[in-house]
Amino acid sequence: MGINFNPSLVLNGLVHYLDPAQSAGESLVTQTICATATEGQNLEITAPPGYTFTSVEFASYGTPSGECGSFIQSACHAENSVSIVESYLIGEENTVSIPATNAVFGNPCSGTFKRLYVEAIATAVSNQSIRNSIGGTSLWNVNQMSIGDTTALPSLESNAKADGSGSSYITVSRDGRLETGSITFQIWFNLKNIPLNVGGNNNWRAMLPSAADPLRIVLEQSYVLNFTTDTTDGNNRRNLNGSFAPLTVDPDGWQFITYTYDQTTGEAACYKNNVLVRSGPMTDSGGASPTQPGTGLRYTNYTANGFRIYGGTNFSANPSGNGVCPGEVGNIMFYNRALTQSEVINNYNVFRERYI
Repeated sequence: MGINFNPSLVLNGLVHYLDPAQSAGESLVTQTICATATEGQNLEITAPPGYTFTSVEFASYGTPSGECGSFIQSACHAENSVSIVESYLIGEENTVSIPATNAVFGNPCSGTFKRLYVEAIATAVSNQSIRNSIGGTSLWNVNQMSIGDTTALPSLESNAKADGSGSSYITVSRDGRLETGSITFQIWFNLKNIPLNVGGNNNWRAMLPSAADPLRIVLEQSYVLNFTTDTTDGNNRRNLNGSFAPLTVDPDGWQFITYTYDQTTGEAACYKNNVLVRSGPMTDSGGASPTQPGTGLRYTNYTANGFRIYGGTNFSANPSGNGVCPGEVGNIMFYNRALTQSEVINNYNVFRERYI
C-alpha cells in the first residue's frame, strides 16, 4: 500500500517506509453500526472490540424510517440530533447508551410518539507501535505495516526478555534503490520504563543492519546512542566530527532519531527530535581518517542480508555487544540521500502528535 495518506511527508529518495499505525484514508478499518430505540428507552450502540466511534453518519430523534444504511428523516426531526449523538459517541469504545427522550433532544413534534435512529462509523484503534513487553517472552503487537511501494512485509519474530535476551527483530529485505553512497535513517522509539542495567560492553543493539554495513546504531550504556558507518574506502568509523557520536536518549518517552550521511560532502549528522545534535565528517576511534567528499557507504553485507532493526541475535543475558532491546518502535524511514535539516524537521512535525 502507498503512503499518499500523508502528503506532507518528505518523499524524494524514500525507499523503505514502515508505519505500524494505520494510515488515514487508505488502510483504516471501519464498520458501520446502527441502532434504534423508541421514546423513553435508552438506545444501546456497541463498537466491536478494538474499535472506536469516529463519526455519526445519521441521527434523528423524531419519526425517522428506513433500514441501516438508508435511514430517512421525516418532518418530525430534532435538528440537534446529530450533534447530541456525536457528544455521546465520538471517541468512545464498547457500548454507549443514549436516552431517547425529549429531555435530551427537545420535543420536535408534540403529541407524536417518537423514535431515535442512529448510524455511526467505528474505526479500528491503531496501536501505533511495535511493542515488546518487559519480562518473559512477548508477542509483537502491531495492527498495520506499510512499506511504501517496496517489497513484502518485514518478518516479525518474538521472544525478547527484560534482560535483553531473545531474538525479536524486524527484517527489511534488500532494495537496490537504497544502495547509493548516501543515506538517511529515521526512527521513532520509546524506552520508557526499560531498565537497561548494563556495563562494560554489554550494550543493547537496538537498531542495526543484519551485518556491518552501511550503518549501525547501538544503544550503549546510560541510554546513549552511537552511530557507526562502513565506507567504500574500507574504514569503519564510529566518531562524528572528531569525537564519539552519542545521542543521549530520554528514557521517559518517545524520541525521533535521525542519522544522515552525504557522499557529496563526506559529512554526517545526527538529530534528536527536531534538533541537530552533531554534524561533520565521520572518523575512526582515534579521531583520524575523516571521511572525504565523495566517500561512499559500503553495501556489501546489506546486499546479501538487508537490514535488521530492533535487536540482534543474542539468546542469553549479558549480551556482550549483541543484545535485544525491549521497548516500542514506531515509524521507520530509509532514504537513499541525506535529508536536509528542514526536511528532518518536517518529518518530525508530521508524526509528533502521534507519539508525543
